[in-house]
Amino acid sequence: MKLWKSSLLIIGISVLALSSMTATAETESDPTGDVYHVLGTTYTPADKPNLDITEITYNDDGATFTLTMTVAGTIENSEFSIYNVEYVSGLISYHFVHMGGQTTGIGTNGETAGDMSPIVSISGGTITVVFTSFGLGDSANAVFQGLAYDMIYIDTGESWWDYAPESFAPWYGSGDGDGDGDGDGDGDGDGDGDGDGTTTPPSGTPGFELIAFIGAIAVALIILRKRK
Repeated sequence: MKLWKSSLLIIGISVLALSSMTATAETESDPTGDVYHVLGTTYTPADKPNLDITEITYNDDGATFTLTMTVAGTIENSEFSIYNVEYVSGLISYHFVHMGGQTTGIGTNGETAGDMSPIVSISGGTITVVFTSFGLGDSANAVFQGLAYDMIYIDTGESWWDYAPESFAPWYGSGDGDGDGDGDGDGDGDGDGDGDGTTTPPSGTPGFELIAFIGAIAVALIILRKRK
């Protein structure tokens, strides 16, 4: 009888321990073929698998917080290719930026210096960044998004972009087809196609203010890391 009771106690403790370690995770899937080439004030679909995000994920197990991005092709180490994922909920935030073969990131609760030395691994088309966990905050109202882009000719504004989820893209819901296209080139929808397979972005060329923001974060993180 004592052995039976002891076994029940051990099982109960084990269940409680495992339940307290349950991870919280979310995956945002992104369709392929939604990379856009931006030139001046027009954009067109482009075949760029190394920028074509298929999904972003986060996972919090109480001890660590993990961000991942997967693209249809391969994560590039070019100085022109930039990959960024962020999770923000109030003062709690986790960000990473990968460019030029280097990955910088920070996780913070807004009250401490945070984790500026995450563990980074890259395999094929997936980049994984693991931070010390500061919790999720209000995950129901958190902002969770990813961005992959190529900026080659800054003077002309030529670039290639993909957003995850797609709804964050400034051209989301606009047409890229002919006449009044709905984005699929058949001219029967509510987009703003101009008849030649291109469209004018509803808010101009996307993301230049975001480039400055991401670049500033990356530079600051590199400088601070070198000081350690």
